[in-house]
Amino acid sequence: ILTNGEQWQNARRFLLRNLRDLGMGKSCLEAVIQEEAQMLVNDFQKYDGKEGHLPKSINIAVLNVIWQLVASRRYELDDKEIGSFIALLKSFQEDITGLFLPIFFPILNYLPRFLTRKLLSLELIDKVKQNVLELMG
Repeated sequence: ILTNGEQWQNARRFLLRNLRDLGMGKSCLEAVIQEEAQMLVNDFQKYDGKEGHLPKSINIAVLNVIWQLVASRRYELDDKEIGSFIALLKSFQEDITGLFLPIFFPILNYLPRFLTRKLLSLELIDKVKQNVLELMG
């Protein structure tokens, strides 16, 4: 959904231009990626070769690379605050389908907000927004 057309191309161009301005594609980013990879290797050693689900530290390592590019900040792989944020994003991904309901059922746009708030996952969106603002502050 929404992965083509002029609006998508403009958004993609904007994103790539700004990421390049921040340092994407430059050799300085390679050191950041290598540092995160080493941190991941150290984290994986805790599991001592046991089978299981992929640890959340992978998500945090990816976030760290992007966040260092954007805000020059790094989180520890076991940081509770960022772990709860990733859990919140995961629940947001699971509940995002409600956002598309008004596209298929336009009548929902005319119902009172207090009725559609839960149905459209608006409370969850507000929570994610607040969490992002706290992490940036």
